[in-house]
Amino acid sequence: MRKFLSLISVILISGLMFGQVNTNFSKKVSMQPQEPQTVKPKIISSQDEVNRIPKTVQLNEKNKSKVEMALKSEKAISGSFTLNTLAYIPGQTMVLEFTFTFSTADAEYVDGIKLTFPTGITPLSANTSPSIGDLNLQPIAGNEVIWGDVSTPSGYGDLEPGTFDFQVAVSVDASLTGTKQIQCLATGDEWFLSSPPHQIQQTLDISQALAHNVAVTSILLQNIYNTGTVIQPKAKISNLGLNDETIDITFKINDGTSDVYTSTVTGYTIISGDIDTITFTPDWTASTPGDFTATCTITTSDDDPTNDILTKTFIVSDPIWGFAWNAYDPTSNVPEGPV
Repeated sequence: MRKFLSLISVILISGLMFGQVNTNFSKKVSMQPQEPQTVKPKIISSQDEVNRIPKTVQLNEKNKSKVEMALKSEKAISGSFTLNTLAYIPGQTMVLEFTFTFSTADAEYVDGIKLTFPTGITPLSANTSPSIGDLNLQPIAGNEVIWGDVSTPSGYGDLEPGTFDFQVAVSVDASLTGTKQIQCLATGDEWFLSSPPHQIQQTLDISQALAHNVAVTSILLQNIYNTGTVIQPKAKISNLGLNDETIDITFKINDGTSDVYTSTVTGYTIISGDIDTITFTPDWTASTPGDFTATCTITTSDDDPTNDILTKTFIVSDPIWGFAWNAYDPTSNVPEGPV
């Protein structure tokens, strides 16, 4: 009897193991509706990046923090602002010229730029740069000037790394004195793992103008000329002083051995705060190939002799001729043949 019961037990167990018993139950189980499975997206955090470091590198609290800082810092932007107009003139409306340069170790761009001017120097919309690269000027409110957006990171900033010149027109109170500060801010777009916002912050000093100060600010020549070109020498001067001035200016061109051109303008009057372009006569013909240096000098003494002279190098070269043939234009605007 025990053998028979044992045999029955073996049969039952075998049936359960191989699915031969209670097939209706199996069908019921298989017919139960399956709940849909949701695959959650994996969010990669800074900690995940740390965890990717090979296990052979043992991280303690000290070097772990350094790794985390490195992961963030590689997205940082770096750069600087430069104020090219170093002095203000009380009681004047004037244009302040700036340069902004920035770079990035990764692909973070700049969302916006903001300048905050001190009390007594009021920014004006007229003659202020309408854009810096692809950053557009916002309506000026109070003493702040903003291009782009400095409040909300976009993740895809409009200003790529590079160097950008821009200007702000300002009205200066007649009673303003001493050295003042302009606060400069550039905000990154917080691309990818960047947190907190990457920023470039800088304070620029601007001093009250000297009593007498006229500067040569640029020489208006190209970098290269073809032989035979007739050149009209020009230079730009700025009166950065508090007073109107009458000055003498000399323009020279040197071929590396001797001066091949000299011209002088005498008794030129420039009003305080003005920027003028001086044209020298006669014209000069670039007849000989070579490297040349142009020098413009204000020969009248003033309170700052360091900006009374400026030089620029340029090249005179024989024309280089070339030949080009258009084989195919997908727009069909340029016919096949020499161009």
